[in-house]
Amino acid sequence: NFNSYIENFKTERDIDLARKAISAACAVAAQKPEGVYRLNVPTGGGKTLSSLRYSLEHAKKYHKKRMFFVMPLLSIIEQNAQEIRKAVQDDSILLEHHSNVIDDENSDVEELNKRELLIQSWDNPIVITTLVQLLNTMFLGKTSSVRRFASLCNSV
Repeated sequence: NFNSYIENFKTERDIDLARKAISAACAVAAQKPEGVYRLNVPTGGGKTLSSLRYSLEHAKKYHKKRMFFVMPLLSIIEQNAQEIRKAVQDDSILLEHHSNVIDDENSDVEELNKRELLIQSWDNPIVITTLVQLLNTMFLGKTSSVRRFASLCNSV
C-alpha cells in the first residue's frame, strides 16, 4: 500500500524532487545494520513519509514485529498519524497512544476494551505515541509499562 501511495506523488516542483530524494535515501539507509540514526530535514521536507519508508524497509529486511513513531509534541502527532494512516491504508494495524485520543462515547464496550488492551500492550504493528508515553513505559514501573516495554523488543 505504501509504495502505491508514494508512486502517485507529483514531481513537478523542486520541493517534490527533494522529498523524493530524501525518501529514496531513507530506503537505502534502511538496509544498514540496526542502530540509531538521525534524519535532519527541514519542515515540509517529507520527514513523516520518509521515516515511514525507512521503518517499513528496515522492518522487512530485519524481520521486525512493529514500528514506533515517537513524537515530542502533541501539536504534530495527529498530523503525522493522519499521514501515516493515509499511506498504509489500514487502520487496524495502527495504534495512537497519546492524550489527544478520545474514545467515542457511542463506541461498543468490546471495542473500548480491545483498545485498552492494545494501549496496555502496544501489540499493533504500528504504534504512534508521545515521548512522555515512551518515557513512562521505560521508567514508570507499572505492570502496563512492563508489557509495553516488552513490545519495544524487535522493533523499529
